[in-house]
Amino acid sequence: MRSGTPSSRSLPDRVVTALAVVTLAALGSAALGCRAQPAPERPAAYRPFYPAPAATTTDARGTLKGDYDWARSSTTRDEALTRWRAFLQKHLPPNGEYEDGFQRNYVRAAQYELMRLEYLLGHDKEGDALLQQLEDVRGQ
Repeated sequence: MRSGTPSSRSLPDRVVTALAVVTLAALGSAALGCRAQPAPERPAAYRPFYPAPAATTTDARGTLKGDYDWARSSTTRDEALTRWRAFLQKHLPPNGEYEDGFQRNYVRAAQYELMRLEYLLGHDKEGDALLQQLEDVRGQ
């Protein structure tokens, strides 16, 4: 029953209760005014279409297989795009004359992988240009 007398709670209890109410009110108003920020986008992870063989030997960079493995070991799509371009710039014979079938197979796999990456990254024009440069499309 309420009377004109002050509450039977002690002063410290009333102070704690008042602080709790003020804190909750402050947190509530902060939460209402706060907008969630989207998490920063991580670069898309890269997995090559042609996985590495189970038992591989490490060849030195600067060699056909070493450069191919370097490009294939990229961790992001953007990094892979840069590395596959560098691989083809170095190993694609300008006159189309391959040294052997080994070189041709690695270069053609790299061409397809680069084209795939262009499409995955939304670079349709670049992907289409690479598609048109393939031997099979040109009829060679």
